[in-house]
Amino acid sequence: MLFEVELNKKTYRVDAVPVKVLRSMGPVQEVYQRLLEDPENINVEKDIDTMVQWFVLFCGNQFTADDVYDHYPGDRIITDVGLAMAALNTSVEKVLKKFPTGQEPKKKENPETLSKKFTGIISKLVNRWRR
Repeated sequence: MLFEVELNKKTYRVDAVPVKVLRSMGPVQEVYQRLLEDPENINVEKDIDTMVQWFVLFCGNQFTADDVYDHYPGDRIITDVGLAMAALNTSVEKVLKKFPTGQEPKKKENPETLSKKFTGIISKLVNRWRR
């Protein structure tokens, strides 16, 4: 088993990530690039759809996008998709163990981690949407 995903008290085990996941990563990378470079000009609905659909594929289509929308923690999905993409550029089996992330006991983090960077971007977006 590479990693597992827990949704609605059900655990899905992912044993392998197929090449088609790499092949379809382009649109998700574009969304992240926009989030980093120009977070004011994103299309929230379309961009979240792109990320969630890719994440479902990444997890072997074992659940639906609606399962993610209904049961995945909203404060984790963007960061977790980013971590999943980063893991594909390294050794997945060494990087990923369980989704949603953030459920493990807290460890000391370096000041500028990938997770903090994405969380900061999301906080800015949420504040903008509340205005």
